[in-house]
Amino acid sequence: MKTPRLKRHVSGRAYTRFKGKCTYFGKFGTEAAQQRFQQWLADMDLVEDKFRHVSLLLLAAKFMDHADVHYRKNGVPTGEANNIRLAMRTACTMYGNSRVSEFGPKRLKAVRNQMIQDGLCRNTVNARIRRIRHVFKWGVSEQLVPVSVLIGLQTVQGLEAGRTSARETDPVEPVAELDILALEPYVSRPVWGLIQFMLLTGARPGEAVRLRWCDIDAESDVWVYRPNQHKTEHHGKSRRILIGPRAQVMITQFAGSDQNYVFRPADAPGSGGNVGDHYSRESYRTAVIRACEKAFGCPAELRIDNGRKPYAGESADELQERRDRAKAWRAKNCWSPNQLRHNNGTEVRKLGGIETAQVILGHTSVKTTERYAETNIDGAIAHVRQFG
Repeated sequence: MKTPRLKRHVSGRAYTRFKGKCTYFGKFGTEAAQQRFQQWLADMDLVEDKFRHVSLLLLAAKFMDHADVHYRKNGVPTGEANNIRLAMRTACTMYGNSRVSEFGPKRLKAVRNQMIQDGLCRNTVNARIRRIRHVFKWGVSEQLVPVSVLIGLQTVQGLEAGRTSARETDPVEPVAELDILALEPYVSRPVWGLIQFMLLTGARPGEAVRLRWCDIDAESDVWVYRPNQHKTEHHGKSRRILIGPRAQVMITQFAGSDQNYVFRPADAPGSGGNVGDHYSRESYRTAVIRACEKAFGCPAELRIDNGRKPYAGESADELQERRDRAKAWRAKNCWSPNQLRHNNGTEVRKLGGIETAQVILGHTSVKTTERYAETNIDGAIAHVRQFG
């Protein structure tokens, strides 16, 4: 039997004739009409199975070949390809050998339920489901997936807070001032400089560690740092980090040549010179975690440097149990460099308002800024106390 085709009616509507009956789908030539037609074909079980040789495993493999090339910044792989690989792993474990044309909303929900059972938090589950849909969208563009399958997957809504059994995570909070000051005796001078720079400017960790003198425009009283790499550069967006008087005084203590990074591991006591020319986000974060462990009394057996290999005579189960205890201790007692942006955003919002915080933090959306800049509840209470 020939598959029905979409036609143009004299009225300008899109329609098809099947078994003597006409079905209309809206204005001819529109994407909405095409989507309704594809969904009708799927509902009537009339989709041509030209995708019968494309399994979910094959789709995932082809997409990852694309992702390993596409998700790069300045020639260096980003973490997105691995994020998509993790998202597809659950789907492929459950349905890898089935056809992509058979992967509908119910199967996507089953994959989502498995992620919840695996202990992933709600935000992570939603992010992974979005990435799976993205893989199918790419598959449509490569003619590996029927359009009707993508339309079906797009009907699966994200998990909502309080309406799911998925684990919730605590919101990221600013770091208490005393918890920041407690680290000063336990970090090197360059790492303390990084901490202060982030507090004063709202820079991201990756932007702070790459600060070079040649990237700073010091022509006016407020200096401007234009990172040569930043989070949204692949969207064609520019990033300017403003360096005020206090931050200027602080970084001039790390003077060097134009091409030098401001915060260099080689300037740390005892580095021995066998280090890179700048910190990475990971090495910066690790330095902060190690300092938290010392400052807040982490038991020696739980420290990050002692959890990589088993002790003599320690079984695999005992090692895992010790690692779990270490993870729980760090979750309760350690803070991350990323939280310092929340400190800066909250302070800027309090003094200059949400729009000023948006510019300084480099956010496109005010909604994003609101997650980084805590509401000034003390100011609201003071206002109500006086005027309410």
